[in-house]
Amino acid sequence: MKTIDLKTVMLASEAARRLSMSVDNVRRYGDEGVLRIVRTAGGIRLFDRRDVERLAQQREDDKRP
Repeated sequence: MKTIDLKTVMLASEAARRLSMSVDNVRRYGDEGVLRIVRTAGGIRLFDRRDVERLAQQREDDKRP
């Protein structure tokens, strides 16, 4: 079984807070491939922290005039 480095991933709830969006939207982004995910043996989605930060920065840049 593959070991997951918990420093490189975050839960959907953490990603949702960082992105200022709902957990459902974050999950959908993962399912659609917008954000990379790793699933645990129990099926929990863990989101790639770099992808979340990249998307958060893009969203912040889009808000600037």
